[in-house]
Amino acid sequence: TVECWVTPAAWMTLPWLCQELDEQPLVHPNQTLRLFLRECIDPPSLVLGEWRMMGVGCRNEYGLWRRADFWAEEPIPLEVTPLMQGGCQLAVTTEPGTPSLDASGKTNFRVKVEAKATGPMPSNVLLKISADPKGLRPLLPVLTPPLKLLEVPQPGPALTSQLTMEQCRLLEVPFRDDQILCAECQGDLGIGGRVWDGCLVMLEYLAMNPGLLEGQRCIELGSGTGLLGIGSALLGASQVCLTDLESVVPLLELNIHLNQYFNPLL
Repeated sequence: TVECWVTPAAWMTLPWLCQELDEQPLVHPNQTLRLFLRECIDPPSLVLGEWRMMGVGCRNEYGLWRRADFWAEEPIPLEVTPLMQGGCQLAVTTEPGTPSLDASGKTNFRVKVEAKATGPMPSNVLLKISADPKGLRPLLPVLTPPLKLLEVPQPGPALTSQLTMEQCRLLEVPFRDDQILCAECQGDLGIGGRVWDGCLVMLEYLAMNPGLLEGQRCIELGSGTGLLGIGSALLGASQVCLTDLESVVPLLELNIHLNQYFNPLL
């Protein structure tokens, strides 16, 4: 059972303090680099057999990147994979045939989805974009929001929400077969709308120590995307309560909904 509560706002008045470091504070080699969608997909739908333009880039949790992270002599290839629940299999074609990140850490390409066989058509699909960094720093994949599959263009969103879903993440729960589908809405919510490295580290720690959660009732303060709370439920907590500011609660509800209805692996 996962619940959502609202946390009262608490404002910090202390200035930002930072010690001098060998690396710039917001760009560090231990941070997780992640792919991101450079533009929101609007409307969130795909017409079968028609081309759709997409833009992908790379940055860290603060939205920054360094050219030193892309010192490879050759571009970094990207792979686009369809994820859906049920229905016939889908084939994805890209133009160029293998989109690649250049030295600037970004690229644009076209994508087309077609049915591979006859049969019931899935109502929605998520496109997963992943990269092979060729021995460089690993890149966290990015997913589109759930895209409504259409035979002809139609108005209307695939999923009603108060927020603009910029992109999704499909994140592994360490030492388990489960993965969590998590929407990010940084443009609407700022720091509360993204997955932070600290959440990934905490989720791994809890997965390594399952006795901390099994059968426990848990409350998470400042849940943000809800990734850690949802992960806690998968790791054995009997009840989880997610809390955050009133403006962030719709994202928590959205991500619970995404995993209930759109996650192909749960």
